[in-house]
Amino acid sequence: KANTNNSTSQGEQVLDAEEFVTFYHSLLKMPMVEKLFEKYGDEKNHTMSVEQLQQLYQVEQGVQLQEEDAIRLVQNSELSNAKTNNLLTYDGFYHLLLSDHFNIYNYEHQSTVHQSMTEPLAHYYISSSHNT
Repeated sequence: KANTNNSTSQGEQVLDAEEFVTFYHSLLKMPMVEKLFEKYGDEKNHTMSVEQLQQLYQVEQGVQLQEEDAIRLVQNSELSNAKTNNLLTYDGFYHLLLSDHFNIYNYEHQSTVHQSMTEPLAHYYISSSHNT
């Protein structure tokens, strides 16, 4: 139940700001992401350091992440003031996982053409369904 304070406005149940934020975060919960953050992050401070992020990359991805690259990822992903200390909060970690860095689609392909498109249109196979 999202409306824990039982707030109403004009006879309708409404959420106050705190309830809305709590409800929003409950929709974003992903147990697998939480487990990863808890496994590699600092349980006491609920943060992940650059070194811990590097360890996550090494163990889970088999990738050696350089310190400067890890710092750049933290700086680009963290939304709070924790980034001044090069730390990721859970929200920053979640933001990192949803960033272009982890996207299976190579976003660089959007800005450049990787095939020769100089032939007449009839020379290209165009795949479409009957619903197109």
